Amino acid sequence: MRAILFPIIIGLAATCAVAQRRGTRTVPNAPDVAALEKKVRSLELRILELESKSREGDFVELDTTKDTYQRVNSSTGSFLVRVTKVTPYLDGYKVVFAIGNTTTATFNGCDLSVQWGTKEPDYSDKWITWLQSLKKKDEHFTEDLAPGRWNEIEMALVPAKPDELGYLQLSMKTNTLSFRG
Repeated sequence: MRAILFPIIIGLAATCAVAQRRGTRTVPNAPDVAALEKKVRSLELRILELESKSREGDFVELDTTKDTYQRVNSSTGSFLVRVTKVTPYLDGYKVVFAIGNTTTATFNGCDLSVQWGTKEPDYSDKWITWLQSLKKKDEHFTEDLAPGRWNEIEMALVPAKPDELGYLQLSMKTNTLSFRG
């Protein structure tokens, strides 16, 4: 009887040992989860960068400390935009934008979309978190944008702390225009 049981026990022990080795075996060159997460984050940043470049001219990034202008496109034309004044207001700021209408048409009102927040970080892992932290405000203005001149529009950005005007982005839509004559 022992002669029959001994080979069976040896066979079972060998099978268990092989199964145990297979269960704890690691695959050589298996990608590290952290490395994959880093690669995904890098690809997300690249996609955002490419999307941003494809929208070039659709928005401007303004510096509230400098008196410079930039060109912004709308569906009916291009405009020049600059910040002329920033003053504290409630728990934020009033920002005065000068919008330069370089055409001979009068634009009857406009829609402004503004995003603001802390200064944009260098290209890094913090960029997506920063982008998601931006505040946004959309506002319709009924004032005409007179031709061939700067037209001032005031917008309240609340809430905003002093360091949250380090980044200011503006896009613009115009739908109605009229000509003299």
